[in-house]
Amino acid sequence: MAKETFMDKFEQLPRAVKILLFLFPISGWALSSIYRFCYFAKEKELISLVIGLVGLVSGIGIIFGWADALSEIKFNRVTFFVHE
Repeated sequence: MAKETFMDKFEQLPRAVKILLFLFPISGWALSSIYRFCYFAKEKELISLVIGLVGLVSGIGIIFGWADALSEIKFNRVTFFVHE
């Protein structure tokens, strides 16, 4: 059986909880970066690593969290520089 990753555990959360976590500035900033780092570790997509680093070291990470909340609302998953 495959090891369950952070992304798998996060996707199992209720949709409303994921949206709220992304909307709060500190948790959204951290979660959006961590999610992209985990995606990079899994899929080796360099753009997700770059966006995760940019979001982590700058205030733009809060905006990335809001974009992730919108993608959760519309697509029920994170899509901003993560999924094809």
